[in-house]
Amino acid sequence: MNVTIMGAGNQGVYLAVLLSSNGYNVKLYTNKNYGDKIFKLIDIEGEKELTVDTIKVVSNIENAIKYSEYIFITYPMFLRRDKVKEIKKYIKNNSNIVFVPNGVGSELLYNDIKEKNIRFIGLERVPAICRLKEDNCVVAMSRKKSVLISSIPKNDTIQEELEKMLSTTIEYNPIYLATSFTSSNPILHPSRIYNLFKWCDKTTVFDENIKFYASWNDDSSKTLINCDDEMRKVLCSITNNKYNKIPVTEHYDSVDFRTLTKKIRSIESFKNIYAPLKKIDNHYTIDLNSRYFKEDFEYGLCTYKGYALLCGVKTPHIDNIIYWYQNLIGKEYIKDGNLGNDYKETGMPQAYGITKIDQLKYLKQ
Repeated sequence: MNVTIMGAGNQGVYLAVLLSSNGYNVKLYTNKNYGDKIFKLIDIEGEKELTVDTIKVVSNIENAIKYSEYIFITYPMFLRRDKVKEIKKYIKNNSNIVFVPNGVGSELLYNDIKEKNIRFIGLERVPAICRLKEDNCVVAMSRKKSVLISSIPKNDTIQEELEKMLSTTIEYNPIYLATSFTSSNPILHPSRIYNLFKWCDKTTVFDENIKFYASWNDDSSKTLINCDDEMRKVLCSITNNKYNKIPVTEHYDSVDFRTLTKKIRSIESFKNIYAPLKKIDNHYTIDLNSRYFKEDFEYGLCTYKGYALLCGVKTPHIDNIIYWYQNLIGKEYIKDGNLGNDYKETGMPQAYGITKIDQLKYLKQ
């Protein structure tokens, strides 16, 4: 089977090596020049290494896409709409587009390409936490024992194929938003960033970088729990209470904000991840170009807020973080709890022309 991986970052290289070693014909779409390098995956927990020389690196979009049955998109959310439009011309009818991870908002791209009978598949979370050691070598840790997926349109027969591809147990949920509305990065990162930097402006100087998770505190946990609760209320409203996501405390095997703090601080694969700061001379300043900002605020938290507005669900804690962030960067995504002047620069459904939740009937399964 022909498979294309779009993007050669942490997840892209991981998937390329994994799928190639599992017998799939893999093309890796990227502008990186790998020369004659072979690709390697170091699985820390499995105590094994995979080395493959069968991955074909392709920089031409037509050559990368046109014969593939599965296309895995690993790009950040703010790039995905343009990428889906770019591949539309070349993609085979009845192919599968897999978002890794799905992220809130991927489902809004379906209308752009549905006439080609494409199936969207969303992974709730990445199959493993990965870090590039070199551009052709990725280290994997915290591999998931199972991964939740959903699809548009519904089709649970893909479960078996994805299990072969990803070498893990796949759980299928017919409600696509089960993979969009999560307590992952779009809630997790803004909750921490807000509590790290809420007293700062763009010129604030730090003497050293900060470990993002290892220094996690109770205020960050409280914010995360509150935002997660609001996000789940929006999900229940959209799905008419057909699907109720487990609370973030339960996901992290915690019972309250204190145990959540302890749990997040203890996750081994998180310990050496640093805050979005950039070094200038001998000090650090906030790196507003980090994916932690554009990806998780404009195309994460703001997207949840857009859905909340469609459903009439109040989200005071999410609003509070968005107000702080837009003041920091000089934008107006929301105003008085409603749409602001700059909402079209976000991943909100309204930026796609969606003004009523009924326009997304395929999500209310």
